[in-house]
Amino acid sequence: MLACSDYLSLPARIVPIGTLLPLRSVPAEVSIRVIGERDQPLASATVVIDGGGLPAQALTDETGTARLTFFGGTVEAVQTLFIRAAANHWDRLISSPRLSSGTNTVKLRPLSETYPGFPAARLHGWGQRLMGVDPLGGRFTGSGVRIGIIDSGCDNSHPLLRHVTRGKDFTSGGADSNSWTHDFASHGTHCAGIINASSTEQGVVGCAPEAELHVLKVIPEGRVSDLLAALDECIERELDLINISVVSDGFSELVSQKLQEARRKGIACIVAAGNSGGPPAFPAMLPAVMAVAAVGRLGEFPADSSHALSVIPQLIGGDGVFAASFSAVVPQVAVSAPGVSVVSTVPGGGYAPADGTSVAAAHVTGLAALVLAHHPLFRDGPFRGRSEQRVQALFELIRACAVARVPDPQRSGAGVPDLARVPAGQSFTMGLAPADGAERVAMPGYWPVSVQGWPTWLPVMPAAPGFY
Repeated sequence: MLACSDYLSLPARIVPIGTLLPLRSVPAEVSIRVIGERDQPLASATVVIDGGGLPAQALTDETGTARLTFFGGTVEAVQTLFIRAAANHWDRLISSPRLSSGTNTVKLRPLSETYPGFPAARLHGWGQRLMGVDPLGGRFTGSGVRIGIIDSGCDNSHPLLRHVTRGKDFTSGGADSNSWTHDFASHGTHCAGIINASSTEQGVVGCAPEAELHVLKVIPEGRVSDLLAALDECIERELDLINISVVSDGFSELVSQKLQEARRKGIACIVAAGNSGGPPAFPAMLPAVMAVAAVGRLGEFPADSSHALSVIPQLIGGDGVFAASFSAVVPQVAVSAPGVSVVSTVPGGGYAPADGTSVAAAHVTGLAALVLAHHPLFRDGPFRGRSEQRVQALFELIRACAVARVPDPQRSGAGVPDLARVPAGQSFTMGLAPADGAERVAMPGYWPVSVQGWPTWLPVMPAAPGFY
């Protein structure tokens, strides 16, 4: 079975979930009322409590109230309370909440408290700023590049995603031609916004807002055969990039061969490394793809939100950038990208912050689209046509422009790509070589000596000293 590599619904747990209950366990009940800005009740918010036994979960009703029944302890014994609104608010993770048997009211912070005026005012996300991507300037838009996103679908009724009109659902058996627009997991809509949200004066803007996005729905309840069919569809449509945000619980030789076929035909596949905190998820370990890990940055989320669980104190680098605790730790990670507390589109027209290596992979996919669309080597140079060499050149450019932000290459690969550092010609030594504190990667032997037309960028900030 396939699954999202990220989870928008629940954070990592602070304590293990109990699995053994007494034979005469007595149920306990608790009511949680969730309010937001101006003390308005928040409907459809997810509420989870852990009382030491099995956790209980419910959604709030129109009054903002969720009623939960759980086993294994009393109300006073609840150890953790987690609440996530459907949109436009920060979640809260409260340890030892001291709940009462009556109605307990919890207030969530609106995103506008952190980003004044949002969503009426446009937000330039911290991830885009870290990667040197400025879709607000209109200079680089990704126009002409065709991107496939293999995920949970995309709600194209969102005001910033109405231009997304190409999609297919591989989980429905073809019964409904529009079912790819139903995103029950919110996952695909969030990643689609990072890559391709249209440029307006409100909300967020995708990294490549004028690229052509194709949505291929394979989850929930998707199988490996659905992933194979989606990859075949991408090859048939002659896409340039595929963002893969789903993982499988086992190795598939058929999927491996299909990804190699896509690469041979000039399609670059960028995948989430996985959220295990250890070995990579399939297909991230395959040599045919670019696996992306996640990083976060201090100060971009409230201390009492679930995003704080992603911080590894020992791996905080320059500018407060840290390796995400959930991100896979392996040599196969090529690069890392923002994947903690990233605000993007969600079904229903709202916005929400989310964590995960899929979030990171979406950033790299957007940056790759800008390189393909605007770099002279791909726009009208030797790599204009689709080929395996084109994919190799793109991947090496992305690695070459990466900056080591955290002191652990197995968690961050070559580092976080920075569009301002994408080289225009052969200026790197063979192999890895530290230069000015930044990690650099060898250019291929067929690289041109110089390239005309690649823009002059703003001054580049060096990486923190001592990183490798």
